[in-house]
Amino acid sequence: MKLVSYGPAGAEQPGVFVEEEAAIVPLAPLWRELGQPAGDMNSVVGLLPWLREAIDEAVAGRRDQVDCASVRLGPPVPRPSKLVVCGLNTRSQLREAQAFFGNAAPRRPPLALRPPTNLSGPRDVITCPPEAGELDYEAELAVVVGRAARRVARAQAKRHIAGYMCAQDLTSRALLRADTDINPLFLQPTHGKGVDSFCPTGPWLVTADEIGDPGALPIRAWVNGELRQDGSTAELIVGICELVEWLSATFTLLPGDIILTGTPAGMGGALDPPRFLRHGDVVRTAIAGLGEMVNRVEETGAAPRT
Repeated sequence: MKLVSYGPAGAEQPGVFVEEEAAIVPLAPLWRELGQPAGDMNSVVGLLPWLREAIDEAVAGRRDQVDCASVRLGPPVPRPSKLVVCGLNTRSQLREAQAFFGNAAPRRPPLALRPPTNLSGPRDVITCPPEAGELDYEAELAVVVGRAARRVARAQAKRHIAGYMCAQDLTSRALLRADTDINPLFLQPTHGKGVDSFCPTGPWLVTADEIGDPGALPIRAWVNGELRQDGSTAELIVGICELVEWLSATFTLLPGDIILTGTPAGMGGALDPPRFLRHGDVVRTAIAGLGEMVNRVEETGAAPRT
C-alpha cells in the first residue's frame, strides 16, 4: 500500500495512491464512517494494523477518487512529532568523511533532530535563504514509525515500523560549520539541517509489508541529470532494527515519527572541488521500490541563472 498526503501545504489530507490509475483514494470519508474526527497520517499509521481491512475496502470501492496530477503531493507524514537524523551511518560516507575526520569511526551514528516545519513534498521547491550557503544534498531511506516504541528490543523492532519512503537530508554546510573556526566542536547540525523545506520526503509512504528487505535497496541522487550518489541501504552500519532499539532506549518513538538512516558517498561537499547546490538546480532522489522525488532549488532573492 502506498499512503500519501495531498493538498495545500499545512492542510494535507491522507489518502491511498492507486498506481494503475494514477489516482488517490481519500481516507477522510473512512474516518467519517468510523465516527471519528478527521485524522492525519499519524493517526493512519498508528492504527494501520486495525484499519487495514477497512482501507482495503475503501480502495476497492474507489468512491471518491482524486486525479493525482490535479493535486499537490505533500510530505507523506506532514506532522511528525520528530525527525531523527542519523549521520555517518553508511560505509561509503564514512570512508569519504575520513578525509576530514581521520580514521576514527563512531560506535553509533551522531544524531540531529529536525523540526517538523522542515518537511516538504516530493515536488516542492527547496527554498534556500541567503544565510544557508553551501547547500548539500544527501539521499536517504526514511523509516516511519507505526506503533509507539519505548525500549523496544531489536528482534521486535519490525512490529513498530509502518513503512519506508525517500528523503533528502539537505544540509547548509555554512550553517553547520558555525564557529568551528574557534573550535572544531562548535558544530550546529540542527541549525544546518533545520531550515524550512530542507527535508523533502515522498512521493509516498510504502507500507512495510510491500518491502521485502529494506536493507538492500539501491539509492541514488542526481543533480541536473548528473548521477552524484549511487549506493544502497545495504551500506548501513547500524541497521534499521538496531536504530529503533537504540533510539527507543533514549526517547519514545511515536506514530508518524521519521528516522533518516544515512546517506551514501557522493555529496557535493566531498567532491574536489566542492559542488554545492545553486539557484535553479534540480535534485532527483530515487530508492528502488519507493519511487522518486524531483525538487528544484530556489535561493531567496537570487537572480535567475543564465
